[in-house]
Amino acid sequence: MDWGNIGIFLVFGAFMFFMHRNGGGCCGGGSHGHDHGGHSGHGMNGGGCGGERSEQPKNHNGQTINTQQATLAVAGMTCGHCVQSVEKALFAIKGVVSVDVSLETNSVKATYDPEMTTVNELKAAIRNAGYNPR
Repeated sequence: MDWGNIGIFLVFGAFMFFMHRNGGGCCGGGSHGHDHGGHSGHGMNGGGCGGERSEQPKNHNGQTINTQQATLAVAGMTCGHCVQSVEKALFAIKGVVSVDVSLETNSVKATYDPEMTTVNELKAAIRNAGYNPR
């Protein structure tokens, strides 16, 4: 067994973990949320991989989606599992394009297609996940 290669692998893995956790790296863009708008980075402002992203999210037919963003305060989140639960609940809604959940500010920024969902539906999903949106 070559311990030198294992050490390099472990250092690289730790580096990638922290880069991902802090929103950095290629296609990272500096946001914790996830983007389902056609680019495999994090957040809607995903820089990296050739510059800033300027295109609008597109639907499955390649048509541009006119999106809106809602920022909601959310009470009751205390850990990373809470963040994942809120993300999962919101991404289960058709029309949600991206979600950025902040445990530090107890808030959620969701970008969505207003023709497919509403802020009240976002709030209901958060409530059904066990948290209190305001």
